[in-house]
Amino acid sequence: GSSEIAAIMGIDPWRKPRDVFLAKKGLTKYEPSEAAEWGHRHEPALRQKYGEMHGGVQIAIPGTLVHPDVDVVCATPDGIVLRDGVRVRNLQLKTSGEYQRENWGEPGTDEIPEHYIIQVQTEMAVTGLPVTDVAGLLGGNKYREYVVQRDAELTSYILEFARRWWRDHMAADREPPHRQDCTCGA
Repeated sequence: GSSEIAAIMGIDPWRKPRDVFLAKKGLTKYEPSEAAEWGHRHEPALRQKYGEMHGGVQIAIPGTLVHPDVDVVCATPDGIVLRDGVRVRNLQLKTSGEYQRENWGEPGTDEIPEHYIIQVQTEMAVTGLPVTDVAGLLGGNKYREYVVQRDAELTSYILEFARRWWRDHMAADREPPHRQDCTCGA
């Protein structure tokens, strides 16, 4: 899934390639952290705030989608923004503690943590949409929005990396090394 791609690339600060492998094989169960749990609990409020900030949009919750050409890559966007019934962009909702504030740039930019860049680029590859709005609740009380444009070169790299990782580890039933280095340039 799009939220696991950064982990298999070795750039997720909380999960490693081995964690994804073991969970996918059913050998361990992914247990979301307390922060992740609260992030999910805040999603409806963030979705509502985003809708208020962008009057006239509808937000569809699409569920899990599979890439049309790379069936080992899927994504579950937090929303698809619609204008007059037409899909115009992805919506990703994030919460981040105050201690992570330095990883977020100026609102309106694409300066979000690297592992989230990988996630939203993967989502754009799956949905075919050209942009993702990232609505974030930072430090528990600061609402910010960021805009990430699709990067065709990066999404191509991500899809090839995922395809190769699946072949070399999941299909081959070969556990990845403890550390996986990525030279994705994200």
